[in-house]
Amino acid sequence: MLDVVSARLREVFSSLKRPASERSGPVLFILYLTIPTGITFALINYLSGNRTLAMIEFVVMVFVLMPVFWLTKKGRYIGLCEHIVMLAAVLMFGTLLITGGKAGAGNSWMFIIPFVAFYINDQRAAWKWIGVFFLMILGHLVLAELGYMSAYYSTGQLAVFMAAFLFYAAIAYVFNRYRNQYSSRLESEVEQKTRELQANVDQFSHLALFDTVTDLPNRRLFIDKLGQAIDTCGKKGSTLAVVVVDLDRFQEVNNIMGHDKGDIVLRQMGRRISRVVRSSDTVARIGGDTFALILPETDQDSVGEITGKIVRAMEDPFVIQQDAVELPVHIGISIAPMHGRDPRLLLQRADLAMRQAKAEQMGITAIYDQELDPYSFRRLALFGKLRKAISSGGLSLVYQPKVGLDSMRIAGVEALLRWNDAEEGSISPEEFIPMAEQTGIMDQLSEWVLESAVTQTAAWKKQGISIPVAINLSPQNLLDSKLAENIQSLLDQHGLNCHDICIEVTETALMTHPEKALATLTLLHEMGVSISIDDFGTGYSSLAYLKMLPVDELKIDQCFISGMLKNKDDMIIVKSTIELARGFGLSIVAEGVEEEETLHALKEMGASKVQGYYLSRPLAAGDFRKWLVESQWGIESPGLRLVNKS
Repeated sequence: MLDVVSARLREVFSSLKRPASERSGPVLFILYLTIPTGITFALINYLSGNRTLAMIEFVVMVFVLMPVFWLTKKGRYIGLCEHIVMLAAVLMFGTLLITGGKAGAGNSWMFIIPFVAFYINDQRAAWKWIGVFFLMILGHLVLAELGYMSAYYSTGQLAVFMAAFLFYAAIAYVFNRYRNQYSSRLESEVEQKTRELQANVDQFSHLALFDTVTDLPNRRLFIDKLGQAIDTCGKKGSTLAVVVVDLDRFQEVNNIMGHDKGDIVLRQMGRRISRVVRSSDTVARIGGDTFALILPETDQDSVGEITGKIVRAMEDPFVIQQDAVELPVHIGISIAPMHGRDPRLLLQRADLAMRQAKAEQMGITAIYDQELDPYSFRRLALFGKLRKAISSGGLSLVYQPKVGLDSMRIAGVEALLRWNDAEEGSISPEEFIPMAEQTGIMDQLSEWVLESAVTQTAAWKKQGISIPVAINLSPQNLLDSKLAENIQSLLDQHGLNCHDICIEVTETALMTHPEKALATLTLLHEMGVSISIDDFGTGYSSLAYLKMLPVDELKIDQCFISGMLKNKDDMIIVKSTIELARGFGLSIVAEGVEEEETLHALKEMGASKVQGYYLSRPLAAGDFRKWLVESQWGIESPGLRLVNKS
């Protein structure tokens, strides 16, 4: 029996100690109202002479209810606090009823008891406290009748009060019952809506992270998983492989059999790949007919075993209803950290390897090779360096002399752009000029070249060296309607004439936008600027179009010049071009002259000028003056005025 009582007591006190934050609200609400009100009435009663009641009220408020308030705020012993609040209410309101309170109004407080009881307790506990208060008043009535206690109210009044108390208790019960039913129904509806919303959230989350056709992870989830796998790989010091599998001729299935049949193929492909990989591997569909895999703890040597299983799994025909379709695959591989640590970069490089395997027929499987990557970070780095070089003086011009074959003397120079980077070394114009054209900074680059060449021409002229300088322009420059105006302004700024420079454009540049090129070149020609067509013979311009151009000079490309003494076809092309140009009244410049025999052959054919390594390599501006003094080609000619050769 003692064990049962002891267990029951432990259960009660355990429940009293257990936090019940959902029950603290009603208790706090009652205390917020009761404590200030009780202290106020204690002060009123004290001032009006009812000091005993005032002291009882003050002690209950300060030493009982305020500690209860603190415990409730902390969320501790909520059950005990409920009981203490009810006990204080019973004692306080019972005292008011027995003593009559202020001016006999003590009885009115007793009707609050049922509402407080039902507000902060459940039904059963509320009826218990209502019963305690009722028995307390009943005991007071009996003792008063027996003469053991004095009573402020008469027996009849107390009987009426008790009947009214039970009536208010019934009202409080009904009100609380309906309130609980409404709260329960509302809570049930909220829970149902919450479950529905959670189900929708789960569905949307699944749709956001998984492919709707194969139910495999999509690209977004794949990238997230790959990032986590790379972190794990870095902590372990191991490697992982990213594999991209692409299905060939899948578009034919969609076009011939329909997209629903194509979806069947994709589901079969996803299942086949999933069956042959390890449980630690991740398979995803990242778009179209392309699947991607994450293979942890896999290096370049061991990845072939898994990709081999994938290839063999794809050898069987895909069954679409009664039809069987054979679709080959190509596979690309990248390895972390060898090929990078960024998830998107690794996926991009695996995809590039797959495309290289497909396009270049390198076999079914290919591993990423940086030498075959046209989209490497080096290109991006070069772009940034080129922009910086343009603005910070990292570029330079060199000048290659042109020699007139009539006088065998210097007849001009061509300004050639050079870029020598501190880290990369010398970078070929064939690499950085196309990049400038593709990235939208060609105008800035051409502006720098024009400014530098014109500045150097003006400097030479002040030194007594009057020689035309040829400047190369891009096809994009010919689309600038203000090009002629800008060049004229630049020449005026440096005190030069239009015949001091020559503009060189390639034959291909003329054919890119013929009408706009013709308009720009016409303006330049009318200004007095000489126009030269560079690399003539490598493009596809027609003779009729050539006749329309305001051109002063043709430059025969070195690919014809360098081999013309040994190649009969090259000799015919060069000779025909010279005759054609002379027929149009144009000057002819032969590029790439590297032998004396070539020079004499060109002179006999009637070429006007030559340039090439036989005469001189491109020279820096300072070295060019020295070349003028020391070279056999630098003797004074009609095109040159040298004031001081020392």
